Amino acid sequence: MKEEKKNDILKIVTLINITIILSIKVLSFFKARDDFPGLLIILANICFIIGITNAIKNRSYLKYSYLISFLYFTGFLYYLINHTPDFLFFEIILIITYLVYYLVIRNKLKEKITTATLEEKENTDKLMIYFLIALISLIFAVYKVFLKIDNYYENKRGMQEYEKNKIENHLKWVEEMTYHLNNLSTHHYITATYLSKNSNSSFHNYLKVSEIKGSEVKLIKFRAPGYDLVPRLLEESYIKDAKKDTITLTIDKLKKTIFKDIQIRENIYSYQDSIKKEGVFYLIEDMSYINGPFLSKYEDLTYSNADTLLFSFKNLNKKAVLKKIINVSGDAKWSNELPMPVNGFVLNSQDYNRNAKFELEATNVNLEKDFKFELHFEDSEKNKHVFLINKNYYSYESKRIFD
Repeated sequence: MKEEKKNDILKIVTLINITIILSIKVLSFFKARDDFPGLLIILANICFIIGITNAIKNRSYLKYSYLISFLYFTGFLYYLINHTPDFLFFEIILIITYLVYYLVIRNKLKEKITTATLEEKENTDKLMIYFLIALISLIFAVYKVFLKIDNYYENKRGMQEYEKNKIENHLKWVEEMTYHLNNLSTHHYITATYLSKNSNSSFHNYLKVSEIKGSEVKLIKFRAPGYDLVPRLLEESYIKDAKKDTITLTIDKLKKTIFKDIQIRENIYSYQDSIKKEGVFYLIEDMSYINGPFLSKYEDLTYSNADTLLFSFKNLNKKAVLKKIINVSGDAKWSNELPMPVNGFVLNSQDYNRNAKFELEATNVNLEKDFKFELHFEDSEKNKHVFLINKNYYSYESKRIFD
């Protein structure tokens, strides 16, 4: 009997240790919001407990093991039901499995184990343990297969979404660059890639439109510190650069560099020989109209309450006055008092140009519906500047409108 008690205690200690280890793993999955593997581990844990308790001979140990595990898993299931988005089908399977466990233990507690049946019962217990080990292994094997399949389709969906967004952004770029070229003026700055005539080298260039005569455009090259510059710094760099080389290009050649085929734009080096043969050496990367205010292109929206939106803008160039807001679509009502001064972008700012930010509050809006509106500015020289704002779900885009 003492030997049996020792074995029972060893089984209980093993049960507690394994349960603690698995529970820690389950909680890590749920904190990462990955419910399915967590639920699988709980199911495996229940099966493991059924197997271990089936091998316990002492009725008192068996009774307390069941009561403690019952309270433990009741708490765990309660936690799952309150912390998962929906009452999952898998949680129902867990509850059914635990009910079966309860019936098995209850029947075992009622059994009268005689010496005659003890050996037969031990064999049955061993078979049950082997069966449960095989079942747990099968559960984890199924989970691994499921995980691989799920990861495959998740990666596939991610790639499809990435390709879709890439194409959409490229088409927006084509539309924007074409719009700027069709409205080209001496306030335009071009970020370009220069393809060397004698080698496969390429160089980053900044160009400013200085003169337009018919189909010919006179451009001035200048140096600027770095890439992806804000408009204020781009304009300032042009003014300060003493050495300015001049080149002349046709609008037709500039238009040829707005590649509608995204493959060409992404693989310039592969296509550069055929591009050079057409006499094109400067490829447009970006174009900006820099005169007066310049609003950041893409920003997120803030929801104040059920029908109120807060638009946060940043002026990346010179100060101006917001004169009026015109709804193009929708019935938004604007809380800001107009005219409203808007600060300009300051180089070497100590506060990351927080003063260059301004906010507009729109009420009477349906948060689910998109709408458009125009912002009309006037700079210190009384020049007019208009930006079209397109609210798109949880963000917005701004675009300069030319007369």
